[in-house]
Amino acid sequence: MFFLNQKKAKITSFEIRGDKLLYLSDKNLYVDSILLREQDVCCFVRGLKERIIFCSWDSVIYTFKNNKTISLLECYSLSEKKYSEDKIIISQRVSRGVFNKFVFDLSTGSILKKIDAEPSFISLSSEIFTIATTLKSLSLLTGEYEWEVDLGAYGEIAQIIGNFQNQLIVSLSNQNLIGIQVKTGEILWEFRKPQEIRADFTRNAHLDSETGKIYFLTFYDFVEFDIQTYSISQHKSFWTGNFQTTWQFGHSCQQGDYIYFTAGIGTAQFYYWLGVFHIPSMEIVWQYQREDQKETFNSSPQVSEKQLFALDSGGTLHIFEKEQP
Repeated sequence: MFFLNQKKAKITSFEIRGDKLLYLSDKNLYVDSILLREQDVCCFVRGLKERIIFCSWDSVIYTFKNNKTISLLECYSLSEKKYSEDKIIISQRVSRGVFNKFVFDLSTGSILKKIDAEPSFISLSSEIFTIATTLKSLSLLTGEYEWEVDLGAYGEIAQIIGNFQNQLIVSLSNQNLIGIQVKTGEILWEFRKPQEIRADFTRNAHLDSETGKIYFLTFYDFVEFDIQTYSISQHKSFWTGNFQTTWQFGHSCQQGDYIYFTAGIGTAQFYYWLGVFHIPSMEIVWQYQREDQKETFNSSPQVSEKQLFALDSGGTLHIFEKEQP
């Protein structure tokens, strides 16, 4: 399915933008082989489709637009997590360890508002904040909190998986799932994970917002959860009965019918393997093992139309090409 084509060394972070590779190496920022900024880049905003926004070590925020690097702000640092396609989160140091955070509007080039914390989830009409066991919804129209719900009786909040048909899907540290009405905060349903399921519901959840299916490929199991029926619709265990011969699935990303994953064998989380899992057949259709076991794949693989990318713990980016049929 894929073959190893090349390796790039000294990579700090990377992201696939369509068919382009955006990456940071030795404080230099590149798109493919084009150098955007030299020797002083500390981070860039992830998840943007059209814009490249990055920050220097001396707290200057830049945008790359029309083949030119333009300064946006000085004396501000940058959150790698995007707010939206046309808004970013910036911060300004007040004193040691104390920062003020703001939402910056890229379309107007101005600070939109100050925020107390980064939202855990953003919908079209609200920001959702996680505070311990509590979720709070802030209206983007009024600037007022619409609702607050304490999930302490259900468990600690692990992650907000996403939104499906105005239901906010939340996973809890006890491995259960909760569905919450986005507009009102009403708890609509709770799903308690069966003990025989070995997947971890607190991480690497992939939501298909069209079908309402959530895919988990973690620890030793694959699970497909159907939000519309509040039930597990598919399950496959890779448990062999022996930790030393069972794959433990690590980081993953999902695209179409495939989940691209890292994995290891045994109880220790040393992810020397890469693989591709086909959801409809519930089969692993491709796998790759490092020739040596010096470095591990400690982050999710990323894919483009024809390539697969995986960064190892030593800073080497492994680039695989899709084999021709």
